[in-house]
Amino acid sequence: MHKTMHFCTLFDANYLDKGIVLYYSLRTVCEDFMLYFFALDQITYDILMDLNLEKTKVIELKAFENPELIKVKEKRSKGEYCWTCTPIIVKYVLDIKIVLEKVINLNISLLENFIMYLIKYIIPNRMLKLQSKPAH
Repeated sequence: MHKTMHFCTLFDANYLDKGIVLYYSLRTVCEDFMLYFFALDQITYDILMDLNLEKTKVIELKAFENPELIKVKEKRSKGEYCWTCTPIIVKYVLDIKIVLEKVINLNISLLENFIMYLIKYIIPNRMLKLQSKPAH
């Protein structure tokens, strides 16, 4: 039986472009999915809502930022705060989709590292293989 894959990610306007690339990349490899975007600022929320991307749900900061998160927010860098929010957003999705067995968190900074790896190693190697093939 085929099941919808559920993914979540969080970012602010500084990573909005990477979040959109993540969405389109996911569409190429996963036919049946739901991606939950957790917007860490208002501009990210507004843009994602305006884009109205299929198979996504956009959640604004005030919907998931609880008193405990607000308390630690001042003591952490933006990056640390994102890592702190990770279990909260996974739990948020599990709470709204009670029948889910799992939610996969997709970290935008890991995507950035993967893209750099592709650019540096995989694409050049593939280009070399294409150039070295004899013409038919």
